Amino acid sequence: MKESDYICPGCKSSVTNQFRPTFIAASGMLLIGIGAWTFYIPVVGLVFIILGTVMVVASPFLKDVHICKECRKIWRIKPVTKVSPSKIINFMERSQKYKKNNENK
Repeated sequence: MKESDYICPGCKSSVTNQFRPTFIAASGMLLIGIGAWTFYIPVVGLVFIILGTVMVVASPFLKDVHICKECRKIWRIKPVTKVSPSKIINFMERSQKYKKNNENK
């Protein structure tokens, strides 16, 4: 897990982590390898292979998933919508006009 700058929506704590999908996929591949190596014990090998497959399949879906260290809440970060530069410039011009009007009063 990687440290992040996000705040937990549940307890408002800033101690949160982000899941690393690459690490989870690599761990899943390792479990599949161990399962294939220990397949002469069918129950153990099969459990490792199934668990590893689940981890590999789930890893792409954990891209923007965060977990709080304090309350253990898990949530997904919503993507940020892009704002066009013309809207930003328009907003800045309006805020400057508002600032000038308030200074004159």
